[in-house]
Amino acid sequence: YKGLIMNKRDFLDGITGKPVDFEIEGLGKIKVKGLTVQATKEIQADYENDPVGAAIATLLYGVVEPSLDKDDLNTLMQGNAGMVMKISQRISELSGLEKDDPNSPN
Repeated sequence: YKGLIMNKRDFLDGITGKPVDFEIEGLGKIKVKGLTVQATKEIQADYENDPVGAAIATLLYGVVEPSLDKDDLNTLMQGNAGMVMKISQRISELSGLEKDDPNSPN
């Protein structure tokens, strides 16, 4: 690829990211994707001083299958904190907001 200029479609497809499988131990697989710039902006504005709320909101935007919506926020708040944080971290990694864990199986 060195020296080649990509076309607009390939560029836009590349930066939007594709969903990937994420294994949740004891539950199974879900599909997650990185956050868009717009989603990141909304989460930062809505949860400026609330890192836990931001992590949960990250799931709303980043979990593709099963699809989640704002009605699921309360249920997620009652969920296993470690599980929620692991999923949120993976979404952040896919978004380029955190360094990928080289030991991560996904």
